Order: sequence, then C-alpha cells, then structure tokens
Amino acid sequence: MSKYYENNFEHNLPSEIFKKFIGCVDSEYGYSVALKLTEFKSTDRGFRIAGTDAEARAGKWIAEEMKRIGLKNVTIEEFPVDCWDFREAYVTVLSEENEPAPMFAGSFPGVPEIGDEIITGEVVYVAEGTAAYYENLDVRDKIVLIDTDCYHTYWFDSLFTQAEIRGAKAIIATVTDQGPGTYRDDLITIQNMQTKIDTPAVMMTKHDGEILRNALKEGKKLKVSISMDLNTRKSVAHYVYGMIMGKNPDKYIIASGHYDAYWEGFQDNASSVGSVLTIAKAMIDSGYEPDKTFIFMVNGAEEFGTKNTRYDFCTGANAIIHRHPEWVKNTVLFNNYELSAIADTEHLELNIAPCFVKIIKSLLRIFGYNGDFSYIMPKGVGADDGVFAKQGVPTYMTVCTHFSDVEAMGESLGEYAIENYDHTQFDNKDTYNAEVFDFNNKLNGMINIAVDMMPYIPADYAQEMDMYIDSINTSEMRAFYRKAEELKKIAEEIKEKSTILYNHAIILNQSNVCKHANEYVELMLEINRIVQKEMCRFDPFHQFIYSHVQPYKYIVCIDNLIEGLKNGDAQKQLEMIMCVDNTYLIAEFDKEVYDKIAIKEFSGEAPVSWGSGEHMPFPYMYDVIRSVMNKVISQNYDCEKEIEELQRIRNEQHRIFIEALDREYMNLNKINSILDNSKELVVG
Repeated sequence: MSKYYENNFEHNLPSEIFKKFIGCVDSEYGYSVALKLTEFKSTDRGFRIAGTDAEARAGKWIAEEMKRIGLKNVTIEEFPVDCWDFREAYVTVLSEENEPAPMFAGSFPGVPEIGDEIITGEVVYVAEGTAAYYENLDVRDKIVLIDTDCYHTYWFDSLFTQAEIRGAKAIIATVTDQGPGTYRDDLITIQNMQTKIDTPAVMMTKHDGEILRNALKEGKKLKVSISMDLNTRKSVAHYVYGMIMGKNPDKYIIASGHYDAYWEGFQDNASSVGSVLTIAKAMIDSGYEPDKTFIFMVNGAEEFGTKNTRYDFCTGANAIIHRHPEWVKNTVLFNNYELSAIADTEHLELNIAPCFVKIIKSLLRIFGYNGDFSYIMPKGVGADDGVFAKQGVPTYMTVCTHFSDVEAMGESLGEYAIENYDHTQFDNKDTYNAEVFDFNNKLNGMINIAVDMMPYIPADYAQEMDMYIDSINTSEMRAFYRKAEELKKIAEEIKEKSTILYNHAIILNQSNVCKHANEYVELMLEINRIVQKEMCRFDPFHQFIYSHVQPYKYIVCIDNLIEGLKNGDAQKQLEMIMCVDNTYLIAEFDKEVYDKIAIKEFSGEAPVSWGSGEHMPFPYMYDVIRSVMNKVISQNYDCEKEIEELQRIRNEQHRIFIEALDREYMNLNKINSILDNSKELVVG
C-alpha cells in the first residue's frame, strides 16, 4: 500500500519558487539538529526540563545555530517557571529474607521534592484508586499503590487527590494493560498531574508494579522505601527566535516547536526543532524573499512550567503571547511542529484553523498531492498552537497520531506507534522515519511560502458558522432563547458574505492586486479574534466550546433529571448528567476531590495561566447529586428538596446561558459589519 509521505513534490509545482525551496530542503541537516538537541540533558537518561541547565544550554546552542544558517535578529528571551529538575527515583522492597533491590521509577512534574529523606512505609493496594477502593482500608501514614490509565479512566489529579485526602504519605503509580506506559514491561511514562499535590509520588514500570501488586493480592505485607533525586525551584526558561525579514515587516508567519523534553525526547520534540531550522535554512538557501516577516521560534516549557494548576503545560507559549502582543495581532499563520518524524495516521491529516481549511485544501491540489487527506480543527490546548489559537491566531499543524484514540487510527497502532513511546525513555532516534520527516518539511515549508505570497489572505468563515449553527439549531435552543432564529440568520449571512469575499480574494491574488491587502488582512484577523477569543471558552478539559454550550448542557440535563424524579424513574437521566463536565467525580470520588478538581481548579485560587478566566462558571452539584443518587438507588422518589435545589442551579445556568448568547449575538453582528467593510476592499 502506498504511503502518503512518499510524495516528494518534485513534479508539477506551480512556480520556480517552490522548486528552488524543495531543492534546498536538507532533511539530513534537520536530523542532525534533532540528534544534537538530545545531547543536552540533565542525566544520562535525558530530561531537558524548563528552567534546568540542560534547557538553557540547548537554547543557547539553538540561537547560535540560527545565526549560523543566516537568520536575522536572533534573540533569546527568558520567562519565569517552576522548575522540576528530576534526576531519578527508586522504590526498594524492604525484606529480611532478601537483599533489597532498588527498582528505578519516574515521577510527576510538580510533585514536592523530599531532599535526602527516604520515605519508608507499608504499601496498601487501592487498585484503580477511586473512593470505593478505599472502603475498609486505613491508608493514613502508609504508601498507596494505584493502577492508572490516564487515557481511558481517570487522570492523576483526581487519583492523587483522593490518596492525599485519605492520608497517604506517598503514592506509587503503576499501569496494567492499556494506556500510556503499557506497551512494554519496562516503560516509564512521565505525565503531568495538572493540579496541586503535596504528597510525593512516583511512577513504576508495568513489570515492577506487577511484582508489588501480585504480592499484595496474595496477602503479603510489603514495606518499601522511596527515594527521589529531585529539585524543585523558581527558575527561568527561554524561547529563541530568528527572522527572515519581509517586505511587509509588520505581518508575520510563525514556524514554531518546543525543545524541552521528558527523557531524550527525540520525537517530542527535538525532531520538530529540526523541522523549524530545516525550513528556515531552505528558505534562506533558496534565496526566497518573503512579503511577510517569517519568525522561526522554539521554546521551552511546553511540557511543564507552572506548578499547582490544571494548566501546568504550555507555559512558554503563554509567556510569548503576553510578551509579544504584536505577534498575536499580526500573525496570519502559526505553523506548529510536534513529532514531525513519525506518522501513525493512514493518510495525511492536518489540524487547521476553520478559516484556513479551504485554502490549505486547495494548496494541496496545487502542490500535486493527490493522496487521501483529512483534517481536524483545533479542539483545544494540547500543544502550543492551542494557546495561540485561543488568542485568535490562525494555526495549522501536521497530525502524526491520535493519542488514546485507536478507532481514529483505523487498524491497530502497531509496535512502533509513538503513542507507545511518547514521554518514555524509548522516545529516541530509533523511532525516526526519514521519509515522513522530509515530507513534512517540504509540505509545511511550501504551505508557509504559499500563504506568504498571498496579499489578500483568503480566510473563509463559512465552516466556522456551520459549526456555530449546529450548536444552536435545536428545538430546546429556540425555546430557551427568543433570538435563536435571528442568531441563525446572522450566521447564515456571515457564511454567504465570507464565501464571496474568499472568492474575490483568490481572484485578486491571481491578479497581483495589492492596493488594500493590508487593511483586508487586518479585518480577517479581527474576525478570527472575535470568534476564538470572545465567543469561545474552554470546557474543563481545555477543549474549545462556544460560550453558550456549557450552560445549555446543564439546563437540558437538569430539566430531564427533574422530569425523571417527578415521574419516579430517573436512572437514565442521572447517568446523562454524570457525563457533563466533571460531574462524574461525584459518583467515583470523595467530596473533597470534587471540590478541588471540579470547582477550585477553575477559581481565582489557581496560579495565573493561559486558562485563567477562560471558562464559563461551573455549578456546584455534589450535595444534590449525591442525594439524588442515594434516593434513585433506594427507589425513594420523595425528592422535593432535591428538585428545588436542581431548579435553583438550572435557573442560574439559564441566566449564564442567556448572557452568553447575548454576547454572541453582539459579536456576530460585529463580524457581519466587518465583512461589509471588507467587501469595499476587494469588490471593485
């Protein structure tokens, strides 16, 4: 079967500019950059964590390399981070019968250091770590062993908080049969906790965890010691950038990747730094003179940089958007690179801002790519591009895999799928695929150049409006909001006008007419900012949603639950509301876990980050839902007080819902007006 990345783009390119660029792409050079980057590490095992000496040395080397290949205005800028300088950890079973054999372990960014202390205690097995598994167990001043699968069950924030409030003195996490860290018996996966935990925690391999688990299941008493070589401190991390100045210097195209890493981090993300510099070098060597200024940027603190918050990652991107608001305002395309030398997808897949889907699809045809192609649109913040997207910057990125989503991949991921090795000690050069790397470097570079050559950026907001219309086009919506039909009508008008303007922009670009191009581009970018920054918010899992969607879900589910309680049959409705946001925590964890993870994490108590203030208010539902659960289980439907409280929550969510739609109504009218003004710039 032909692989999509076997297309080398050497035939039927539309101009000599692209042919020269392709001819200058030296992916072997990019591979050497990635290999060099893996040499900067805190231990023999790796680790270029934000704020460490290894990260700083890597940044300095990258800056010198940027200068060497000819980038201008090369700059290193620093920003504050919480440094998690992890070296090693060990778990040792203490036995009078056998010589203690230390088992190597990993840990979790943000956990407290223990210095020279060795934590010793009895181990208690709590299986999946939810509240039910603590029944009849006393874990106070003991060490708990938890089976984890953060892709398919629960994230570490809730599991570790549960252990902490029950009094555990330390946590040993391990894995079983699925999820990260399970493909081989000797993998250790490093994952962020995304919360504040004061209890020391380590991660064991599947093999070593099984030794402890089996012994405890057999009824043996285990005593272990835990040691950690870990230093946590306030520090600074860095981002490095260089430029190719454009004739229109105040408009930007950014090519970006991060260089911090867990373990060696060859794919995630040394390979992508190789891509950024390969494309920069090829543009310089080919003699391309851009219209817009190209910024080639790499940063630390993508993996981790801020402790005690749900948003402990992408700290570097957050620093950049606050330090350089001019980039946020004037960047026409942000091209992010992640794991660019591997491909687990069966065909080419791109993550594209909705307004750029149509033009990038057309560019693939122009470049002679005839293979299968699909796209997804930015769903939230999983990497640095999400932080920029939320600020209204158009983004795109090649998709290499779908972590935890085997169905999206088609057949089995297979032995070499990066899902098996990302954030583990086996993310190294052995995973390198030269063909994929070269394909990505050529394709991404050509897309960036093609967008640069367009005076009128042909953004089309029709797809965005289709998604918005889908979110309001329900009978309940029309019943809840008197202007629902008018909202739909405005969105339809925006669709129509946007498509017309897109077509005119294409014609003007082909005619090399540039008279009002800058004004037009600024208006198109302003529309994207309104949609992403003003109309969208994060759900509790940092996914993008329109502001009205969250309160709408609560209104519908609460109405259904109240109806079920009145009718004496509410099991199905109770299950439905448990699927809304973090409400599932009510059934599985103690109240203190819900209070912290579902409510306090989104309050002003958490450190300031890219997620601060970007949520709709979450209703507090623990007490009423627990009461309803107990009554449904006992078939006691005397629920007058519960219905009264549910109605109160529902009314508050309805108020939030109306306010959100009123803001969206205002913003859609603003977009409509901008499109009318834009028409004068392209329709003569």
